[in-house]
Amino acid sequence: MAVKVAFAGDLHKRSKDITTIEGYVNCTIAVQKSLMCLIKDLKINYFISLGDWYDKGYAVDVASSLADYDIDIQMSELLQGKFYGLIGNHIRLNMDSNPELHIIQPHPVYKSRRASLRKEQIMKTPNLLRIHDVQISFMHHQKDITNVLLYQPHREEWAKYHIALFHTPMIVPNSQLIKTKYGYHSSTNLKIRQVLEKVDLAIVGDIHTPLGQFPVNTQTGRTTMIVPGSLTNTDSSEENRHTSIMIPILTIEEDSTVKLEYYNFDMKAGKWITLNDILGDDRMQSAEQNIRDQIKQREEETGMDYFDDEWKGLDENTKFYVNDIGNPVIVFERYEIAPGALGQQEFEIVK
Repeated sequence: MAVKVAFAGDLHKRSKDITTIEGYVNCTIAVQKSLMCLIKDLKINYFISLGDWYDKGYAVDVASSLADYDIDIQMSELLQGKFYGLIGNHIRLNMDSNPELHIIQPHPVYKSRRASLRKEQIMKTPNLLRIHDVQISFMHHQKDITNVLLYQPHREEWAKYHIALFHTPMIVPNSQLIKTKYGYHSSTNLKIRQVLEKVDLAIVGDIHTPLGQFPVNTQTGRTTMIVPGSLTNTDSSEENRHTSIMIPILTIEEDSTVKLEYYNFDMKAGKWITLNDILGDDRMQSAEQNIRDQIKQREEETGMDYFDDEWKGLDENTKFYVNDIGNPVIVFERYEIAPGALGQQEFEIVK
């Protein structure tokens, strides 16, 4: 039976609005409710937070803490307990009153002052999750790690496909990280390649700016990396704000083959957006022709024939994500439009 797994960046739930962002609390609630609608509508089996589900502790605001805690319980029930998360760096902020500390109890390291009587976590935080023969490694944030090599995951012998989740900018190449405010956290490309050597797909939280999907060359091949961006804006400055977020959704078949697609959420309009919302009716046809032109160019460069005769064109189900400069990037899975040797194909549509 096929399984669907959705991944999302930092939500940063808080008890009060950020001083410079009016309506922040209502926004986080609306985003979580939208995620729950997505889970229900798309029949998502697993949801995985990439860390910092909460921003910090709620101090004495017990009412807000209980209200947000209640939504998390509803989300876990919707997922039949398959609500997972990375532990991020914000877990330690006002830790004892941080609701995130309590939804991960019981935990062997992060323990609440008063022990929980629960036997299972509301948000599960394992080191490894196995779905069929797909391995998902949770590389939880560790405050004392300054060398990215210490985040290298171990690939199990049974794993046909390996996904590693990170909550640190150290794993992102400087060529991408320089587009964000985290440039000073960059590691050498050699170290990043070593960490990702046995990883097929790396998904990174902590970085608020959506960087989209890009390849990272390793010593033995290539790893796909996704930086989806945070679910909310915590910075009021224009240069650090984003208007949409991308939700990677992975379908894992019984034979452990995987298919990656994206759903994009318009943070201003409060709705999931389609390619037509971005391009408009007038540009859809020209975008199709643009992709066919790019395919022809790639055929000339590679000497290999694409399967564009079988492609029916763009529609509301077309898989895409929005890159860091706001252009939609159309995504075709391996074998979908080109020989498998060429891997996954992406086509940027310049607006």
